[in-house]
Amino acid sequence: MKDEAALENQYQMMRQQCQQLTYKINEIKMDLDEHDLVLEALKPLDKDRKCFRMVDAVVVERTVADVLPSVQKNREQMAATMANLEEKLKEFQGAADEFKLKHKITSRDQVAEQEQDEGDNQGVQGVLI
Repeated sequence: MKDEAALENQYQMMRQQCQQLTYKINEIKMDLDEHDLVLEALKPLDKDRKCFRMVDAVVVERTVADVLPSVQKNREQMAATMANLEEKLKEFQGAADEFKLKHKITSRDQVAEQEQDEGDNQGVQGVLI
């Protein structure tokens, strides 16, 4: 019994890691979308035009020519990070699925589905009032 509980806890920790990675990927995706909007807004502007950029908690005055390359570089770095995290997520999900199959772990949802399927197949009779 204790061994089963330890296996279930380990599986739950693996699933939690996957959920955390998914959350981080979604967070980076939102940042990428914001960077895309900024790039779209800056590209048609004159390169000597003033623009303001927030660095940490400080707003600094720059020109579009100064800001545009750094925003593009940040976007590329975030895209690379997101790709790495997606690859890690696939690995973690594969490991979690393999662990689940190896130790024959079933989730509560699967048990409920199996019980429902068995009930449907057996023609469970209910009480009519």
